[in-house]
Amino acid sequence: MSRYWAGTGCSVTEAQARGPWWVLLFVWGVWGGMSLAATAFVLRYGSTVPTWDYWELVPVLTGHRTDVLPWLWEQHNEHRIPLPKLIHLAIARLTGDFRAVLFVGVSCLIGVSALVLVGLRQLRGRQSYTDVFVPLALLHVGQYDNLLGNFQIAFVLSAALSHLVLVVMAVRVERFNQACTAAICVLMLVTTGANGLIQALPLAVWIGVAALAGNARHKGQAGWIVSITSLAAILFVSAIYFVGYQPVARHGASPGLWATTRGALQFLATGIGPAGGARMLRIRDWPLIGFPVAGAGLATLVWLGLVWKRRRADRLCIVGMLLFGCAQFLLAAAVGWGRAGLASDAALVNRYGTLAVALLTWIYLAWSLWGDARTQQFVRVALTCALCSQTAFNVQQGCAAGRTMRTSLDAAERDMRQGLPSYEIAVRHHSTLYPAITTTELARRIDMLRSAGMGPYRSASVQRVGRP
Repeated sequence: MSRYWAGTGCSVTEAQARGPWWVLLFVWGVWGGMSLAATAFVLRYGSTVPTWDYWELVPVLTGHRTDVLPWLWEQHNEHRIPLPKLIHLAIARLTGDFRAVLFVGVSCLIGVSALVLVGLRQLRGRQSYTDVFVPLALLHVGQYDNLLGNFQIAFVLSAALSHLVLVVMAVRVERFNQACTAAICVLMLVTTGANGLIQALPLAVWIGVAALAGNARHKGQAGWIVSITSLAAILFVSAIYFVGYQPVARHGASPGLWATTRGALQFLATGIGPAGGARMLRIRDWPLIGFPVAGAGLATLVWLGLVWKRRRADRLCIVGMLLFGCAQFLLAAAVGWGRAGLASDAALVNRYGTLAVALLTWIYLAWSLWGDARTQQFVRVALTCALCSQTAFNVQQGCAAGRTMRTSLDAAERDMRQGLPSYEIAVRHHSTLYPAITTTELARRIDMLRSAGMGPYRSASVQRVGRP
């Protein structure tokens, strides 16, 4: 019995398709180990004390602000994040523990990395040793800002949905289901912020192309209706995103093309972890990482264009992969442009790494699909070795940052549990908790937590005394 795997151009037996069991054990063993490590990292260093932008959500989460529907669509910096806000609200109301959202975030990354591995096995017909690239890229603790920041579920969801769309585009399933699943994921992607919106627009083009190509024709009129309705919904949500949109005053305009390009390259460099912005050998490392990543991405775009001419049966899938790559470069350019006016290294912040890794995954998957055996092996080995070389550094930096964050937040939590007045807590820990607002406003929001019995105040043993 044989099976033909799309994109590989070869027929393989069932035994070959399953591949050696030890390869499967190795790859999934690494995935399991890194999943446990990421979960343990959140358990060890995560805190129930709100951090930074999460304090903006406190009035609604504690019930002191009741206009929930307008709040869901309310702008936060450049972002509208109704889906992450709904998750925050549900978790806060169900548990009262702000650390719970951290486990939702790490679970998303664990789940989507497993789906990518399953997709690779289905596409190639077997698992490869180099597939450990996936957990190394998505589950390392070097992305500590997103793993430990209560607010950062927005970036985690955006990255997870991007990877899900990538797998849906690549894996050959029943095409009507493929188009509809991609449309739902892209629609959700729009609701995760400006980073999701920027990616969604090119991806929506693919959904439109799929509909025009008769992707769902054999499903009859219902198939067309679902495909076109999904595309219309994506475009509608994208359009109303800008209704009432207010530019962020403190984010200055980009000084020029080089500043934007530099920011985009810095963003791409963060995809391998903290090393993208680390100072080593007395120079910034980001040019040594950003330029090769951008070059590999551009080479992949050109190569996919050539493959499109040769592989008629795979053209719809190839168009999707091309548009996905364009979406990632568009995101990098947008981050570069939006942050170039702040500082020369404003795009090197750790929280961008989870978003930037999608370009690396796309390169790995594209060459795994259509590359000749030698080139395919070279690209996969090169990417996997690059991630392996950073693993120890990512762990070191992640644990160091985790200890620092937990130490600072433990001090704030201790003061809260001892019943210190809110204003005194705000003065002591203003720079740790949220320096973007005044100490008076921070004290007011601490009082909201106290009255609602949430976060550090949810334990019955907490002394709820003291006034600001």
